[in-house]
Amino acid sequence: MKINWGVGITIFLILFLGTVAWRIYLAGINPVDLVSEDYYPKSLEYKHQIAREENTAKSNYHLTVVLENKKLILKFPENTIADSIAGVCHFYRPSDNALDKFVPIKVDTAHLQVFNVTDFTKGKYELKVYWTLNSVEYYFENEVLIP
Repeated sequence: MKINWGVGITIFLILFLGTVAWRIYLAGINPVDLVSEDYYPKSLEYKHQIAREENTAKSNYHLTVVLENKKLILKFPENTIADSIAGVCHFYRPSDNALDKFVPIKVDTAHLQVFNVTDFTKGKYELKVYWTLNSVEYYFENEVLIP
């Protein structure tokens, strides 16, 4: 059976538009996870974040992260008073923001903050620590892989 050029163009356009409509449908049902829902106000506060990072760079207060025995241990500087440390630990999960966790800092007398790894889903997290000591704000960031 021979198809004339008018029918061929019509079939092509129908298939093309069907493909475009299918792609639009697939794009619409996929979830869109933004890094932050309120990204605009956070971008306005970015100068404050830069100040935190500069304070951390200028100080000798450096945090260390150790993963051992199904526990994630965050070590704060020993030349600080443990009771004067305040802040929050943000476990940011890049692949799924529903798995993000915010944990307030509660440092023990050994200057440690211990997290139970079994409370987390396996995978990559970015640990972002916003902490204050003597009314000076600091920031620490480290990549953590939960096995």
